[in-house]
Amino acid sequence: MSAWSESSSGGSIRTTVRALLSQGDVDEAVMTASSRLGAETIVIKNAAMPIPGTCYSYNSSLVQVVSSLPQETRRVVVALPCQARRIREMLPSTLIISPICFQTVSQEALMKGLEKCGLSVEEREIRSIYRKHGELLVQTSKGLFTVPFNRYWRYLKFFNFSNPQCAHCVDHFGASADIVVGDDKHRSNMISVRTLDGLLAFESTAPMLQIKRDRFHGTRLGFTNKSVRQKVAYLIGKTLYRRKR
Repeated sequence: MSAWSESSSGGSIRTTVRALLSQGDVDEAVMTASSRLGAETIVIKNAAMPIPGTCYSYNSSLVQVVSSLPQETRRVVVALPCQARRIREMLPSTLIISPICFQTVSQEALMKGLEKCGLSVEEREIRSIYRKHGELLVQTSKGLFTVPFNRYWRYLKFFNFSNPQCAHCVDHFGASADIVVGDDKHRSNMISVRTLDGLLAFESTAPMLQIKRDRFHGTRLGFTNKSVRQKVAYLIGKTLYRRKR
């Protein structure tokens, strides 16, 4: 799909938002956009407007902005699971899409990660930070710089990179959202539809998505688990040892 080349992990969220706006299913979309090392809330009124990609900073203004907007307007809100829960309590009928989230990155950690990757840039020069597949895109006043995302993420793991509130979160999979989207190592998206409203929204988007059945997904997911790999290696070794005897 066309959104693939400009998205973080397949483009399902951005494609869904664009489809809902272009088909008139909603009048506006409320989303998070990167702003310097932080994040800001933007309201998108039509499908021709730029739709932001993945932002790693926590957006503290999203819930406040959503609550201040006219309640009678048909809208879709893209919110983290913790934000989705609060918005659902305030506005039960709002259509909500959530990315799977395990933590947001502190602004201090974002800057340290860039420094560790050898990007020599002053904090005041940074305009936005987005992820596009295997790259981290850093827009500065001097131009656009790219950093290999895997290398950047490795550096973050060496120190406490998450925001304090994320350590106590128990809802990583968007229990309050209508649609939840995760990615399979940035090759494709995994989409979970939780409600009837989510199903109707997804129905509008489905023709614009490349939906394929992955028969081996469970197997690949199992091998990403360290304990599963150890057990498999043990069984293989035990089998080979018996044959040798």
